[in-house]
Amino acid sequence: MFIFKNGCYVKSKTDYQYWNKEKLSTHVETIFKRYSQPGLHICDLATGGGKSYTIGKLTCEYYPKYFDKIIILCVKKDLVNAMNEDIDKHIDSKDSLISKDDKIVVKSNTDALLEAIPDAINSLIKEFREGIKKIKVERERKKLKSTLRDLINNLPSKEDNKARLQEEVGEKKGIIRSCIKSYLTSFKGYYFGGEGEIDMDAINDLFPSLEKVYPSSAFDRKKVIILTDRKAVYGIDTILHGTRELARNKQFKKTLFIFDESDQIALSIRSAIIERSINKYECDSIYNLYLDSLKILKSSNQISRYADGCHSVFNKAQKRIIERWKRYFGDTIPYIDVFSNDIEIIEDMIRGMFFSGPLMRLSIKPEKSTADSYICYKKKMDYFTLVCTDKPQEIEGAYDVVLTEKQFVSLLLGSINIIKNCMCDIVLNMYNKQLKAAKSSLKKIASNSFNEDTLSLRIPTIDQMVSTFVSRLGLVQNGFWESQLLNHIINRKNVVISKDVKIPDSSVYAQGFMYFKEHVRSKDFYNGIHISFKGISTTPEKMLVNLLLDETNSVVLCSATAGNKSVVSNFDLNYVRKNVQTRIDRLKKEDYSRFDELVAATYPENHKIECHSIYGFTYPKNPIERDIMEMPSEYKDLLPKPLVENGTIDEWYNNTVNSMMNKYKKDNPVQSTAYALNRLWKYIETYHFFYHQKDLKSFLFFQSRSGEKDRVEYTFLSCLIDGTYKKYVNSKGKIDLKKIAEWENETLIISKDITEIEQLAMAELSSSKENRKFLVTAYNSFKAGANLQYIAPKDIRLLKGESWNTDSKAKKDWDGIYLQIPTSYLSLAEDYNKEWEKSFYNVLLNLLMFYETGTMSMEQVLHWAYKAQINDFMFSENTCPSILMDKIAWMQTIIEQAVGRICRTKNKSCSTYILYDEEIAAYSRHFNSKKSLTPEFRKLLSAMNGNEDKAFEQKIEQSVRFNKLNRAFRKLKNMRTDALMYTPKLYGKCLYDETDADSEIPHFVKAGQFQNDYYKQMIIKKPVISNLEEISDDVKVLEFIEDCYVEYNSADVERLTSKSKLSTLVKNEIVKEHFISKGIPVEWTKEGLMLHHDILEADYTGEIGEEAFLALVLHYSSLKGYQIKHLEGKDYEVADFVILNSKGNYKIAIDVKNRKPHTYYLDNVEDMPFTTKKRIKKERLKCEVIFVNILETDGSSLDNIREIGGLLNSKGQVIMKNLQILLDLIDK
Repeated sequence: MFIFKNGCYVKSKTDYQYWNKEKLSTHVETIFKRYSQPGLHICDLATGGGKSYTIGKLTCEYYPKYFDKIIILCVKKDLVNAMNEDIDKHIDSKDSLISKDDKIVVKSNTDALLEAIPDAINSLIKEFREGIKKIKVERERKKLKSTLRDLINNLPSKEDNKARLQEEVGEKKGIIRSCIKSYLTSFKGYYFGGEGEIDMDAINDLFPSLEKVYPSSAFDRKKVIILTDRKAVYGIDTILHGTRELARNKQFKKTLFIFDESDQIALSIRSAIIERSINKYECDSIYNLYLDSLKILKSSNQISRYADGCHSVFNKAQKRIIERWKRYFGDTIPYIDVFSNDIEIIEDMIRGMFFSGPLMRLSIKPEKSTADSYICYKKKMDYFTLVCTDKPQEIEGAYDVVLTEKQFVSLLLGSINIIKNCMCDIVLNMYNKQLKAAKSSLKKIASNSFNEDTLSLRIPTIDQMVSTFVSRLGLVQNGFWESQLLNHIINRKNVVISKDVKIPDSSVYAQGFMYFKEHVRSKDFYNGIHISFKGISTTPEKMLVNLLLDETNSVVLCSATAGNKSVVSNFDLNYVRKNVQTRIDRLKKEDYSRFDELVAATYPENHKIECHSIYGFTYPKNPIERDIMEMPSEYKDLLPKPLVENGTIDEWYNNTVNSMMNKYKKDNPVQSTAYALNRLWKYIETYHFFYHQKDLKSFLFFQSRSGEKDRVEYTFLSCLIDGTYKKYVNSKGKIDLKKIAEWENETLIISKDITEIEQLAMAELSSSKENRKFLVTAYNSFKAGANLQYIAPKDIRLLKGESWNTDSKAKKDWDGIYLQIPTSYLSLAEDYNKEWEKSFYNVLLNLLMFYETGTMSMEQVLHWAYKAQINDFMFSENTCPSILMDKIAWMQTIIEQAVGRICRTKNKSCSTYILYDEEIAAYSRHFNSKKSLTPEFRKLLSAMNGNEDKAFEQKIEQSVRFNKLNRAFRKLKNMRTDALMYTPKLYGKCLYDETDADSEIPHFVKAGQFQNDYYKQMIIKKPVISNLEEISDDVKVLEFIEDCYVEYNSADVERLTSKSKLSTLVKNEIVKEHFISKGIPVEWTKEGLMLHHDILEADYTGEIGEEAFLALVLHYSSLKGYQIKHLEGKDYEVADFVILNSKGNYKIAIDVKNRKPHTYYLDNVEDMPFTTKKRIKKERLKCEVIFVNILETDGSSLDNIREIGGLLNSKGQVIMKNLQILLDLIDK
């Protein structure tokens, strides 16, 4: 029952006992308490359940029992402050386990200094002066005084102007921080005795103002830290103990991470990574970087004082690099210049390259182009030549050396990586040496047995050692090298399977990517060529996996759209799932339903939600100019009749069409104009609805682009509809259309700035119930937890539910919303500038992510990368249908977040109106309705009720399935390429970038062999499975294996067991018993999932043949298991088995085949002939090689002794004659 009281409808006192807010709070708490368990937790409860309140409460009263540290990341400073307020509500409660001293809000250095000036910084200076008096050593006292003078001299002037003060602090913050760090670093070594790191509590006792000046200095000793995600990515400077970054997983143990608005954090981190890559660490030319690297090797004598062994390490690296260069260029030196044989071709044709990890090497060029770029050299020349041609055979005779550009860049990168490996070894050696010296000196001080000249007190950090080492090299690209070395040291590019097993993670998430592009040097008189490059070294997904590597950590992804499956608008949660060892916790169906039920119960009774579609005008699919020459009559009918009759509206329309046609003259002007006009028709419909629906006082109009671009048209149309135009009509009843840009409308607000909206819209709405506001804004403006609710004006008719807000002045939500179809899915910025470059790298990263998820094939990736490269990126599901499912998930995120802006309170007008673009309905059929949704969004879904197009959906599903399988086969091929690096091939081995400096077999080869062995055992033991859960552990080793399984039926079982020879092999009891003992199924279930038939017919068939051979040999011969084994290392897979003699040497090697021995065949495409391979294998292994067919074959073999044509016949019976030949060879 409701009563009207103080201008509001509220529940009567008799109903208080039925309030559901407390029940809802208890339910949300129960869910969040589960997050005390380590692992990844996805909390996608809808808006309006008090998640932030619950986080604040449990951070104080519950989580400290389970975690040493709680780190809360927010996407904006406003959300950081709001979260801090929620924690403060509980921090002084009787149940709180922490105090305010246990919590910090990490601010930017500029913000922290602005708050510290003048009081806190002056107090710190006084404390520093007192600190100098405590130092015993005169030399060190002088050093501290000098540092203090530098600090004082660089403090900002006493400035009353806040803007000027902020500018001055921004300029000097780096110097101020450096002075303070220098003072503290020196002070702590001389003042404190004992071993190990200095306790920050002791520093805080001596310098209590330090934390006020730099809150981040207390990072390590605080239990609760709140900060923006960007601060976490860029790093938190702890002043004395280095930088804390999300990328460094070893820095965090037994820590709870809460990502508030997690999907927005994913995008923000992605943006920050790209920004850093293209702004701070840019390198002009990959070849120049290589030449600089060679100079580094020659500088070892200059830095040997700082790094023992530097000279020998660099000499070893130089030797390896020279060997690599000579392999292609012989005795030719690395000349500085590269010129083109045809400048016009270079300038007219934009070409680029993708590199990702050790294997992905892709050229970005027009689809039909067969031309490639080559780096060429002719003897007696003192430069290299870049040649672009589709006839490489013609240039091979004209030059002495011809390398593809990809080979050339691979050569450069490989050498640079060798140097990076060496530099990292030197840095780590420096670090360990300095750490040992500092600890030794601290012991001497403690015992008063020190010599002032020999003390080494500075306790180092990795960051300091990297910076120290790079600064000694005298390089121009210091920032680049520092970032590269730090990334090389701390970034993990392996998947940890167990304590002893690590395999390379070849995904773009772990490897990042590099983009190379040819340029003509603009200021070079002779038009020299350079190959520029920039790279993305990490991703948000990799950071997330790093945090979860420690099994004591818990990560909570908290957002109404945290579980959305679009990689464009969220983390790729599937990648994270496959690469973490800990549990992944998702909410259950009953969690969602109970939450939604309780949220709905807190809404006021009798509140209505009305949904209306906005259709716009239906133009032909490919309109011609005639279709847009006349304004549709239905929209004229919504505008003032006098202006229609006197021709003003037609005149405006013609002017608008002409302007649009001119604007879009380069981009299909008629179609673009029709699209833009439709946007205006929808605006007319929406504003007309708003104006005539008198109970609508506040309205949000969401569109994809900034409203500023439509300000003139929207203002003009609004004035026409609400009558404001009348003040601009002249005495003749006409309007001067040349002056409409000067028109204003008090009701209409066009803005994306929350402060401006608060002043121009929300304050006005709160001041009087008569005021009305129509806000036009972009979706991107208010995605991350923006609060647009406003104080309800006096005497307004308000339905009041059970609100979380306890303020005396009730806040209410906006009355209505319009949802334009979101279009900014994946696009490039409009103008060539830094924003365009950021958007370009974002496009490249997303394209590679599409490849990783199976959404796109590599051919599609290259096609769209080229389109982006030439700024012709018209990317949509119409031009690339396979992205549809990802776009639908993205679109739901955009729409759901926008609707969430009107679901912030439980105080409503009698009706909430949701107007939506009719085009959205076609996508809504695939929106996820099985999760928690607000009542408003659920009502919208019901209203749209999109029609199902099953044929189109099947087409999309087939496309995605094909691409996933295609991706899996590529990953499988890459794994084999690594594993079989040393097996005989027709062509030379690939030029890999990263090899282990001190290892005979590179790590990636060992890992490839481990994975390949695992793969072979897995496919014979799990050719069919009932569901993917059966291979959840296998995915950790073979992340692609899920995509290798397809649905099947009983007919497939019979056909494939016969084709793979399983049905024949198990007729032999010896083989059958061996299979059963090894866990190899001897028959397949009739339903579930089956390995793809290509894998079954090739890999599976070969592997069960080997196992059958092993069963027969062990049964019929005197061999023990340890005497017959698979080959390893560089001999891996040269043969299938090797039999050892008594000394452990190779006695005889055996290849198990199932082919006709007399046939001249190739094992694989581009492989060498069988007879050639046979000869090479014998030479490599230095023993006899026997080829055995497991099943009987027709015809005679080339060599009846060394090629045995079958051990079993079609009935599974042993062919004793052939078996005896084999046994004689074994015993010989």
